[in-house]
Amino acid sequence: MVYLEMAKDAWLWILDLLKTLALPAATVYLAYRFGTIQAATAKQQAATARTKLRLDLFERRMKVYDASKAFIGSVISNGVVDPEARALFAVEIKSSRWLFDEPVHLYLNVTMWDKTLVLDRQNRQLADEGHSAALGHEIATTVGWFFDQFSKVDELMSPYLQLKEPSDS
Repeated sequence: MVYLEMAKDAWLWILDLLKTLALPAATVYLAYRFGTIQAATAKQQAATARTKLRLDLFERRMKVYDASKAFIGSVISNGVVDPEARALFAVEIKSSRWLFDEPVHLYLNVTMWDKTLVLDRQNRQLADEGHSAALGHEIATTVGWFFDQFSKVDELMSPYLQLKEPSDS
């Protein structure tokens, strides 16, 4: 009987010990679980933010691309530089310095802009001096240059107009 009494006391002591340890163990486990869930949520939010930034950058680049194509189309269809189209083009390409690398920025802000001024000068000269075969040929050549820029704009900007992960590069 004494033996049973001792065994009963031992089991009660073990159960007391387990009760004492169970609460802190459960607390540690729950804290760990909530921590891993919060870490996973934070990681997912960071990935979402990166994707949103990539999409915003894509949209801003696409705006410059669309303005460039619209401007080229305007020049080709009219044979002259429409002041409104030029003003819109000038506004949209200002951000190209921060959205693209140096060659694209220089192409839009120097090469294409200079050709715009050349065509303007040629059309003013045509208005002042009247039509001549040489001047007509110069204007046709300049407008032809703008026509060739449809594919040039695609070639220069297409690497920037893709929605892919940076690690896919």
